Amino acid sequence: MQIDYTAPDGGARGKVVAAPQVLNQGDDVVTRRYEFYDYVGPTDAGSGEVLVDTVAPDGLHGGTNTAYADTLVVGQYLGAQMSAFAAVQPLGLIDHLPDGVANTPYPTRTVVIASDTHFTASSAGALPDGLIFDPTTARIYGTPTVSGQFQFRIRVSQTNGPTLAHTYSFSVADAGVILPPHSSVDTISLPLDSGTTSGDGVYTNGTVARVTAQSLPGFAFVNWTDNGQVVSTNRDYSLNIALNHSLAANFIAVPEVGLLRLNSAELVLRWPTNFAGFIVQESPELSLPNWTTVSSVPAVVGTNFQATLSIIDAKHFYRLTLP
Repeated sequence: MQIDYTAPDGGARGKVVAAPQVLNQGDDVVTRRYEFYDYVGPTDAGSGEVLVDTVAPDGLHGGTNTAYADTLVVGQYLGAQMSAFAAVQPLGLIDHLPDGVANTPYPTRTVVIASDTHFTASSAGALPDGLIFDPTTARIYGTPTVSGQFQFRIRVSQTNGPTLAHTYSFSVADAGVILPPHSSVDTISLPLDSGTTSGDGVYTNGTVARVTAQSLPGFAFVNWTDNGQVVSTNRDYSLNIALNHSLAANFIAVPEVGLLRLNSAELVLRWPTNFAGFIVQESPELSLPNWTTVSSVPAVVGTNFQATLSIIDAKHFYRLTLP
């Protein structure tokens, strides 16, 4: 092994190209053994680089049809290394479903991306009459017999893997009817079950879609992202439609806070210890932009953090926040 720095790809001596493998079972495991031998062939007198790029089929001499075909280049065995690769595809879901035509066979679609069928899929919503979802294979197939707009939600999980969900919105047109240019909008809460979202559907291009997010107990809304990019920090978000959008409403887990009055001059603020990193801040008015971090250092008491706060005046505000 020796990299040729004058070659863009490192040269033939700078890499080992493995033979191709046919991986078509979904649970294939490839194990390779790399053996190392001493090089005893000729080298460049000035740079010390080896002069032989290939080895003959006998594993000892230089490659055939070269000036070193009769030259011994492979010396003593030095050692070996094993490596393994499990060709397992991560669980996923396709982005969109195509539109259909009433009384025309729908192109079969597999909505779950997986290396095998060892997953659990469930569905909610309603497909048009004539279309069927098979939870075992995650395929949608059949012939729709009615036209309209439809929403269909898939939830899929795998052992020791994350649970995924996706809402599919698509149209079925009557035969001979050409629908105006349109796009679909789907929404999801992240993490799953941290909130609810609405606004999924099929929209005519050039119109405005409005999506909303609502947090569930124990979570707070953070922002909307589209393809990983933050597009809004408002729960209600309106967007102009010109293409398909997959929007994620992102939430953060928030602690359940308890407040106990010790006496006329002190309060105790407590929250669970699994919410580490929070600090306590105070302000005389909610409308003020600047909050001050309190001097009291939270202590761990049982399963809670606990901060003792001095009552400054009759009206005062405290909050937990991440720095």
